[in-house]
Amino acid sequence: MKSTFGKLPLWMLLVSLVGMMLLFFWPEDEPDSAEHLLGQTVVDLPLLDLKGESVSYSPAEGKVTVLNLWATWCPPCREEMPSLQRLADDLDSEKYQVVGIAMDHDDHLVREFLGERDVIFLNLLDATNNVINDTLLVQALPSTLILNEQGVVVDVILGGREWDSAESRGLIEKQALH
Repeated sequence: MKSTFGKLPLWMLLVSLVGMMLLFFWPEDEPDSAEHLLGQTVVDLPLLDLKGESVSYSPAEGKVTVLNLWATWCPPCREEMPSLQRLADDLDSEKYQVVGIAMDHDDHLVREFLGERDVIFLNLLDATNNVINDTLLVQALPSTLILNEQGVVVDVILGGREWDSAESRGLIEKQALH
């Protein structure tokens, strides 16, 4: 019985061998999540306001914060924005705040986008993407961090949702009870 290896070109054997080695030894990719943030305190994020001025953002102490990471070019982000505004309108501003961080380079585009949708809750700009990509290490948009009254991340929600739904409100309001 003759070996079939003798009929395969050497380059095919080498490619197969390299492929198998890569499969077994390639480092795992970072997960598409922000769960590594659970238990972390969010403080002093270097961002821009919507006029392009530098600001250092920290969540308001004593308030549960819904921190939404989004971009104008992200379809699920665009879709969920009106429900975030309705949530901001409905929540007790003494206990809660909704804040957006846009991963966009153009403050004019972000202002225009928000204005067209009558979004008035606080939005800031991560024009260099350093905060979202490097500090928070978030890889998926939209991502929303729920922070307790001390600014500690207590929940991470990936993807878009209806923020003014009973389920979403319950998720947020239970944080004020702890």
